Amino acid sequence: MPAIEELEQRVARLESLYEDVLKERLTHISQRLDQLYEKTERDKADILARLYEKTEKDKTEILAKIERDKTEILAKTERDKTELLEKIANLYAKTESNKAEILAKTEKDKAEILAKTEKDKRELIKWMIGLLVGFSTLIITAMWAMLSFALK
Repeated sequence: MPAIEELEQRVARLESLYEDVLKERLTHISQRLDQLYEKTERDKADILARLYEKTEKDKTEILAKIERDKTEILAKTERDKTELLEKIANLYAKTESNKAEILAKTEKDKAEILAKTEKDKRELIKWMIGLLVGFSTLIITAMWAMLSFALK
């Protein structure tokens, strides 16, 4: 059986070997992490550059679309405005013609009403005169009869 000193030497050698392997592994892991960090930074910069390019491209497309839509909307607004002005002008002309027709009809109706009123007024005066003459005749006849009776 090996002696304690030999075992201590073996353990020390194994520890030393283990430390060397661990140092190598840690160094390898550290290098690999550095490589990964570098790659991550490169990828991140690349992704950011592509994202910026895409954002700028999208922004340009959106601004172009907005300008195009703005032009279309302005053209449509002008077209609608022209249509509305034409409709308003037509309605105004129609209103004016209707107004003239209504005024003419109103004047005609007014003349008819005035003529009928004059006719009715004359007729009413004739009736009143007729009633007045009729009642006057009755009154005169009654007074004649009373005076004739009174004189006898």
